[in-house]
Amino acid sequence: MDHENPLLVIASIVGLATAVFIHLLLTRMTDGKRAYGCVLRGVVCGAFTTGLISIIALWPPTVSSTIFVDEAPAIKLTSRSFVLTDSFLLFFNLVIFAGLGFCYINFVGLSIASLRIRMLQELLAHPEGMRLEDILANYNPRVLIDNRIDRLTTGGQLVEKDGRFHTGRRGVLWAARIMNFMKFIILGNR
Repeated sequence: MDHENPLLVIASIVGLATAVFIHLLLTRMTDGKRAYGCVLRGVVCGAFTTGLISIIALWPPTVSSTIFVDEAPAIKLTSRSFVLTDSFLLFFNLVIFAGLGFCYINFVGLSIASLRIRMLQELLAHPEGMRLEDILANYNPRVLIDNRIDRLTTGGQLVEKDGRFHTGRRGVLWAARIMNFMKFIILGNR
């Protein structure tokens, strides 16, 4: 089967662009309060877009065969069916997008959770510089834990009852499981 449709080539890239756009749109709409949820929703939309574009590029699926009479082609039959080659092309595009999405999620996660990047951003916001005491005051372990607890309770992942914290929404937990699974698939057992 001959597939020269350029949509097949760009499907994963368009999917990634969709993921970035949806992520940014949702982040703006929520004022950045659910950063991981926004990026995951964007990646899901990107995967859907990749699959949809791939299916559109493969449509209409055709299989042709020729009936020979006395060793001469007599009738050419064309039937529509989604053949194995099409399935592999669709699967291949989704695997490519999964790799791109994994890289994008980690890139965004790095900028959200990395202490080094946050410190550099804060230093860039203070062109006059910062004293070591000010940096240490902002980044002592108690402040970091308080910030994370605030972020998790605001997002609904933690719930406080009677002075004890319990798990709330499990979206971040599922995201972490998916990321660990993807990391295992891509990097192996490291």
